[in-house]
Amino acid sequence: MRPPDSISALCAMTFGLLGAAFVAIGTLYGCLGVSIRGAASSWAFLPIGLACLLLCLVCALAVRRRRRRERRLQSAGVAVPGTIVQVRRHIFINWNLEHFSSWPGRNSPWSVRCTYEYGGRTYGVDSGLLWKEPAPGLQHPTVYVDPTHPKRAWVDPDTIVLLA
Repeated sequence: MRPPDSISALCAMTFGLLGAAFVAIGTLYGCLGVSIRGAASSWAFLPIGLACLLLCLVCALAVRRRRRRERRLQSAGVAVPGTIVQVRRHIFINWNLEHFSSWPGRNSPWSVRCTYEYGGRTYGVDSGLLWKEPAPGLQHPTVYVDPTHPKRAWVDPDTIVLLA
């Protein structure tokens, strides 16, 4: 499974897995008649699972909309050089590849903040999640800009030099 490229994709995956687990447990407990202390019914897990699946759907729709906008910007937008002004590490997001758990920040993603000029004005845009550290030094990744709304932009992650 490849790591998600945005916070909304991570939320969609997490809520989807939680929702599926709660629905499965609720269905199993309901069919077996297992009583849950303090709950009115053995089907008590089902509403929680359905709420998580609904949140998964909302996040998945947000991911789909963002990816569609990125494809549109890449095909119809204007490519301009950007300048990385900030590299941020998201230490509270972990994607464990080897161990069941790890220390915060061990397998955490990065994101970059880029500035770009279009029409004589300077704008800023954040990248999606990068699962390798950006190389230090001055970098000029490609930023795709919507010519009608220059604040709408997308940083092409393939043009960011990453450490191995």
